[in-house]
Amino acid sequence: MTYKTSMTFETIVAALAVGGTAIATGLLATFIQTSLHFALGHHRIGGWFFRSHIKCHHTIYSGKKLATPEYEDEETSLTLFYLIPTAVAVSIAYQVLPRALFWVHLGTFVVLFALHVYVHVQFHVRKSWLNRFGWFRRLRRLHNIHHLNHHKNYSLLQPFWDRLLGSYQASYPKTRRG
Repeated sequence: MTYKTSMTFETIVAALAVGGTAIATGLLATFIQTSLHFALGHHRIGGWFFRSHIKCHHTIYSGKKLATPEYEDEETSLTLFYLIPTAVAVSIAYQVLPRALFWVHLGTFVVLFALHVYVHVQFHVRKSWLNRFGWFRRLRRLHNIHHLNHHKNYSLLQPFWDRLLGSYQASYPKTRRG
């Protein structure tokens, strides 16, 4: 009995298409989160979104209280607001991508949306089970810095965007002595 171990050209192209779609969607999803958080969550142009984000989330988690034993729900959740541009991106993808790649696109958005919400909640839980992972501690530190300096580190999952947009800050702000 012989086994065919070589991959065909079509298989390689399909794998690259799937991987490329997942990576491109991941970058798009994290860019949407970062840009909405920056533009609407921290600038008055965001109107209701801005007021709610600052009044609720940044009031609950500020100063020395960046994490609590359990996540404290905000009065108004803004999570679903991110679905509007996501729905636009998915609708466009439905029109232009082959069906198989559309499902990869949609699946990647769904997974990243869930991951975004879950990881963000865990950032604010003092004894999160995710603390055992270096990637989580690094992202949590960047998010905590954001809560201390609202003009830095808007991205939750992909600090690449903050580096690109000039809003990245790796270390905690220095406190004034006096």
